[in-house]
Amino acid sequence: MLYLIWHDPWMTVARDTYISRMLARICWLTEPAAEGGASGAARYPAVRGDEAWLAGTGRALLSSEPFAFDAGHAAAAQALCPQARVQRVDGELLSWYGVRALAGLRYLGELARS
Repeated sequence: MLYLIWHDPWMTVARDTYISRMLARICWLTEPAAEGGASGAARYPAVRGDEAWLAGTGRALLSSEPFAFDAGHAAAAQALCPQARVQRVDGELLSWYGVRALAGLRYLGELARS
């Protein structure tokens, strides 16, 4: 699973972030298999595009925030991960903890079934 939050450069989430842990609740593990630590840039690693694991990525999610991905970005993400199912998703439901957490888990369940 690749969860993209930014473009130019492509950026994703480390496995110890809230977003990654939400995805893990439905058994989706984010790539790269990296821990980002308590703070700092490592929590949101850049993806260069030449990483070997990209070829085997089965799903790529494009978050609606903090970057508003569009259809053109979806096509570029598809080229980045040629085997992946690429979807734009509601970033508020997946990254804002608190009152959105339960709705986010329901939303993830729907994504997993689709």
